Amino acid sequence: MKKKNPLIISGLFVISALVISCGGNGTKSDKTDRSAMAVSTNKGQIFEKLADIIEDYSAKIEEKEEKIKQNTDIDKAFKLSKELQLLTEEKDKKASDCISQSGNPISTAVVQEGGLDSYKISEVIAYQWSGTEKLARIQLKSTVEFLKDFPKSMIYIQLYEESTPTNHWIMLNPPPEAPNHLLAGQTYEFKGPMIPQYLIGVTKLVAKTKEDYAAAKKK
Repeated sequence: MKKKNPLIISGLFVISALVISCGGNGTKSDKTDRSAMAVSTNKGQIFEKLADIIEDYSAKIEEKEEKIKQNTDIDKAFKLSKELQLLTEEKDKKASDCISQSGNPISTAVVQEGGLDSYKISEVIAYQWSGTEKLARIQLKSTVEFLKDFPKSMIYIQLYEESTPTNHWIMLNPPPEAPNHLLAGQTYEFKGPMIPQYLIGVTKLVAKTKEDYAAAKKK
């Protein structure tokens, strides 16, 4: 029986490890969630153009990763890995360009639940694409008006597909220089990251209480 070259086996192992570490597929449950969301078209969804880019490239990248995992030829494996790297770079550039287009900020409305009467948040703006591969993030910001004094804390926003809540959230942080109690009549700019793949299929953002967030995470 013909023996396999140990150098080829070693090389393929290294490439497979790189795919697993750089693919950005997350946990098994995350993969299931994203796969379910990806069947929707992005018309009418939040950050529509950005969602189109993320969905398109996520499918291409996953397909390329699968080819690498199934490949047994070392030369082809390195070629596919280079193609994967280029796809990731293209995705990052297109997403970044989409967000930074001059004079046309990408924003979406936020719905507030009835129990939130201490502040008013009307929209979230995508202002930057940061990182790459599994560390890529959409950086978000929102100007929040406070109607009552409020302890300095994060604002919790749940992502919805139509009327169905997902298990994904956005947490916006108050500015570091803000006082420990955010004052009535004042506005503050909150910021926070969002995992790009969570955007696919999402049609609504709903601001909720910290208690709502804690309860949802226990389910």
